[in-house]
Amino acid sequence: MLPALAQQVMKNRQTLSDGFRMKYTHRPFMKTFHYLLICLLSLFFLSKPGQALTVGDKATSLHVEKWVNGAPVNPAKADGKTTYVIEFWATWCPPCRVTIPLINKLQEGLRDENVIFVSITDESESKLRSFMKTMKMDYHVATDTKRRAFASYMRDVSTIPYAFIVDKEGHVAWAGHPLNGMEESLRRIIKGDYTSPRMQVAEKKLQELLAQKKFREALKMSDQLIALEPSRFDYYHVKVQLLAHVEDRESLEKFYQHILTTFKDSAKDLNTLARMILGLTFAYRNLDVALTATKRATTLSEHKNSLILDTAAHVYYALEFLQKAIQVQKKAIALSKKKDKQDFQETLDYYQDSFHLHSEIKDDVYKTL
Repeated sequence: MLPALAQQVMKNRQTLSDGFRMKYTHRPFMKTFHYLLICLLSLFFLSKPGQALTVGDKATSLHVEKWVNGAPVNPAKADGKTTYVIEFWATWCPPCRVTIPLINKLQEGLRDENVIFVSITDESESKLRSFMKTMKMDYHVATDTKRRAFASYMRDVSTIPYAFIVDKEGHVAWAGHPLNGMEESLRRIIKGDYTSPRMQVAEKKLQELLAQKKFREALKMSDQLIALEPSRFDYYHVKVQLLAHVEDRESLEKFYQHILTTFKDSAKDLNTLARMILGLTFAYRNLDVALTATKRATTLSEHKNSLILDTAAHVYYALEFLQKAIQVQKKAIALSKKKDKQDFQETLDYYQDSFHLHSEIKDDVYKTL
């Protein structure tokens, strides 16, 4: 069951990451998503590039024969401020020559960002120096004729050029061909706009525990992820689903309060919390928390966000305040974008039908009871 659901999550990643809105969450009656959310972290993992040092691995020291250009550097000794790009190449390799102008440009442009570029070849010093007379290389260059650096980084991968980005914590954050996304990834890594290797390792461990159905251990791992990235709502979402799955209602109620406090100033995340609760089975659906979250989200968004208003209407409907649900849903429609109007209108139609039916049969229902 998990693999199939993981594929479904993959197809709808943007919907999920934006707060599980619309396609899965705007209907009055929703299916529960316990297993769907348990699969959530399968979206985050990167595949290993062959047998080379891979994302999340600790960088190793560069045991080279000779530093031909630039002073020796050691990416294994993280200083919390320096990012390294380590490329393996050869003078005889045409694609390697193509990357040299790019690295020159990046080294010059990112020097103030504490980025150090290193190119390593297994050729002799004399051959390298001869080559550098014909092609400028304004960054660190070294020879590794004994292939010790090749062995610790490249291992069984023989394709060159091949590069590794080592982040400020001393972990490999990206690996691949220098012309295949390296520059974009490097700029994101410098800004901190990426999933750190430590997080990727933790996510991978969580994925393994979920695959093994070790849900209690997975809960502990979700706590570690939250501790590493306390502002990442995805991890809170996963923990909620896990607590519901293991039927730990007491812990779940406490965790709801923790989420309300942590994200008290984030309309988007509070809206997602309300949606999340509405998607749970009745035993774990705390409508008091959902109402608190949606009211705060509505206030923060100044009553102008149609998606948040749609959630608020849904909460009022669940609380059986049908007239209030209709009133708020109408406002959501008035503020909605064209692509959302039909779905919002269908929801409003449902609320209105429910209200009219309730008015028509309420006396008869109570009589039969």
